[in-house]
Order: sequence, then C-alpha cells, then structure tokens
Amino acid sequence: MSAHKRKRYNLQHEMARCQTQHRDGLIDGVTLKTHSLRIGRELANLTPQADGRTGRILPRLADFGALWRQMPPEEKRTCCW
Repeated sequence: MSAHKRKRYNLQHEMARCQTQHRDGLIDGVTLKTHSLRIGRELANLTPQADGRTGRILPRLADFGALWRQMPPEEKRTCCW
C-alpha cells in the first residue's frame, strides 16, 4: 500500500502544481484541462482494487467480524495495530 499512497500523493501534488501554474498564467485552460483529465484517469485507476493481489483479499475482508472471530488471540494482538 505504501507504493499506492506514494503514487496518489504524487498525482495530487502534480494536480495542485498544474492549478498553481494556471492561476499564475503559466499554462492555459486547455493545458490545465488536459493534465486534469490525465491525472483524474490515473487516480481512478489507482484504487487498491486495481491491484490483482488486493482483489483476492477484499472478499475475505467483507465480513471482517467473522474473520476476527476465527483468528487466534496471538494474531489478534499483532493484527492491524
């Protein structure tokens, strides 16, 4: 997930940089729109579900309560915290 977060962070900052450049008159509206659409597409494709490994895990996490009840106490102490 850290790679996912890093990519998302970089894309969000790229979008902010484009908006600043437009506000400062360095790029025109068409260029801003082009960059915005590209960045938006990349962000939309960046969901954790886009990663094949995540898709296999999500069904198990749908009922996390049941999964938690199945875990031994040792795993509960080391899980998620």
